[in-house]
Amino acid sequence: MTKPEIKIHSNPEAIREIRAAILAGALPKTFVADGRLVHIESVSGTVTQALDEDSPLPVRANALTGPLLSFLLAHHVELRRIASNGLESEWSPPSGVLSAVLAASEWRTVDIFAGIVGVPIIRRDGSLLQQPGYDPATGLFLAPSVVLKPIDEAPSADKVAAARRFLLADFLGDFDWKAEADRANYVGLLVTPFLRRHLRCVTPLGIITASMPGSGKSILSGAVGLLAGQKTLAWADDDAELRKAISSAFMVESGVVVWDNLEEGTAIASPILANLLTNPVWSDRILGTNRVGSWANERLWLVNGNNLRVGGDIASRSVLVRLAPKAPHPEERTGFRIPNLDAWIVERANQAKVMRAVLTMILDWTRAGSPKAADLPNMRQFTPWAHGIGGFLAHHNIGGFLGNLDAVRASDDEDAKWAAFLSMWMKRHGSTPKTAREIFADAALDETRGIELDPWNGTFITGRTGRRPNSAVQLGQWLTRHNERPHDDLRVQAEEDSHVKIKIWKVERFDRGVWR
Repeated sequence: MTKPEIKIHSNPEAIREIRAAILAGALPKTFVADGRLVHIESVSGTVTQALDEDSPLPVRANALTGPLLSFLLAHHVELRRIASNGLESEWSPPSGVLSAVLAASEWRTVDIFAGIVGVPIIRRDGSLLQQPGYDPATGLFLAPSVVLKPIDEAPSADKVAAARRFLLADFLGDFDWKAEADRANYVGLLVTPFLRRHLRCVTPLGIITASMPGSGKSILSGAVGLLAGQKTLAWADDDAELRKAISSAFMVESGVVVWDNLEEGTAIASPILANLLTNPVWSDRILGTNRVGSWANERLWLVNGNNLRVGGDIASRSVLVRLAPKAPHPEERTGFRIPNLDAWIVERANQAKVMRAVLTMILDWTRAGSPKAADLPNMRQFTPWAHGIGGFLAHHNIGGFLGNLDAVRASDDEDAKWAAFLSMWMKRHGSTPKTAREIFADAALDETRGIELDPWNGTFITGRTGRRPNSAVQLGQWLTRHNERPHDDLRVQAEEDSHVKIKIWKVERFDRGVWR
């Protein structure tokens, strides 16, 4: 292909001509996002395939900088400088020219870039984006790790039945699900990367937990990640470190982020994570710089570990998948439909087989009009996701979706702590209004006889680190955060003492439809 030729006499002319060339499409795989040019590049060296390791997508969107623009111009445009004596020579623009070209925010004729996806997706109109490369209809760039032959968008009934049988009986049939809901929830998470743009939704946290090691939880999370591109993170109990880890995940092109193999019994209770799950855009300082970056939050977030628990707002922002092996050493089982599934799933051909089955089932659902499920528990911000995924599962007679929400609430450590705290409060003081200072003083540990005696018998409220509030002021802050929030059949409610202008608190019980 012949490169366009630009002949220039001065730097101002170079700025105008280079900009015009970009607007005319001289630079391939160059797009505009939020007023800034970006270039899609293949990434070398991304060959590692493992269930618990990064498996990023094979391309990356890089902001167009001066050096990168100079590189692209050298390869795709013939730039020639005409000297005062009329002689021409090949020319590379100085940094000032490159910076001036990139300074503008208006690039009307450049294609809009909306993001990179690693799996074929259902567009908002119900059609399938399956051709790798840029899709003008959505602004997305499909860069699959697993390349599929074209899929029939109107699969026959026999193909749909075979896909359903393979996915449910062969691929997922040997997992020891604790209940029907756990399998349904997992299938819902598995299809989410293919459907979330079609459903226009934020998605809850997927918690994959088991009663013992060797149950296959890493296979389940890794299967989703290997299909859509995966970034793995180490769990951090410190919110500042967790925020850094989340922001670092957005620097890698992937459809799934997995906190793998959390310590047994970990309580997931971070307000940072809770905020991430309900925000369509994540903003934070870019590590190593003073600039703030913003990223579309279109990833699926997963955690796995044994006997995981939740706390805070995570209980209402998560979907639970539980495995409960029936044998004491599940890793020693034999007779699997797919032997050595952990090794089987890292093979590209096998990933393609799983992806084809998933897409065949999805296309059968979209051909039926993408019916939604309405008879499901309200999931607040995640209701569009629940109704869409629930409709897909119902279409394929996969029952039990979200049927274990009570189990999520039962694993809510923070809710249990507050319920015990309020129960002891009511036992000691009934519904008599008290100040935070009075309650704080009432719970003081007695060490007068050389023995630490706790009048609240270990039920006084503690924070995520297991420590009591360090002052009545901090206790008041904690009470404010839980004002009128039910815990079991109890809640604490604030009133204002008009004489001294301070808050007083009382505990109420929910009895026959009213708080008393």
